[in-house]
Amino acid sequence: MNQQQKNRAAIKRVAVIAIFSALAIVLGLWEIPWPGSIIGLRLDFSDVITVISIGIIGFKGTSIMLFIKALLRFLIIRLGAQLGPWAGMFEEFMALFASFMYVFSFMILKKVNKAKNIFIKIGIDVAFTSVFLAVTMLFFNFLFSTPMYLYFLIGADNFHVTVFSMIGDPQYRGALAGINVKDISVFGFFIFCIVTYVPFNFVKGISSALVGTITAARLMTINYVKDIWPNKKLEKENVNDTNIE
Repeated sequence: MNQQQKNRAAIKRVAVIAIFSALAIVLGLWEIPWPGSIIGLRLDFSDVITVISIGIIGFKGTSIMLFIKALLRFLIIRLGAQLGPWAGMFEEFMALFASFMYVFSFMILKKVNKAKNIFIKIGIDVAFTSVFLAVTMLFFNFLFSTPMYLYFLIGADNFHVTVFSMIGDPQYRGALAGINVKDISVFGFFIFCIVTYVPFNFVKGISSALVGTITAARLMTINYVKDIWPNKKLEKENVNDTNIE
């Protein structure tokens, strides 16, 4: 590949990152309130674009896209959040963390999922990603994010980074009692997080991974960088086509 072809490829990558960032922001505008959620969980499908992006422009390009999306979403949406800009920034950070769980999940799958049949491969990808997202987000929300988010939600006096310091704060204990946490202890809060977050993230993981992997598989024929389903024959054909041009 000569310098001119490298420049064209770089321009394409920048353009695709910009397109994916815009699509993710637009999809994120439509949020569905999670039934029965008492802490404001909302289901959106912006991470469908994350999964598609992993397949089309790889992990590095997707990481850049996620940071661009997070910055723009904060400026456009979160800056005017009802709980204030700091709460909006924290909400966007939580969303960014969840999006990177898809990236890490597919990084693992790229090494371990060697299935030849595309349907089996997609099935393994979807199953692993949904479980990986549900488990990692459970512990992240239990240990760190929910205690920190409650600070903004209840307007608390003290900010707690972990559940272990939060659970002894009388102000937080009263707030937990107000949202029907039956056993106000570390274990009781863990059970509350399981009931609250696992079904939500499992459904989000299945829907985003399923739609994203199927769409990425359909777009493989126009892929010009390493994707999550390497196709050496296709890569060779693309290189030959480029050389002919």
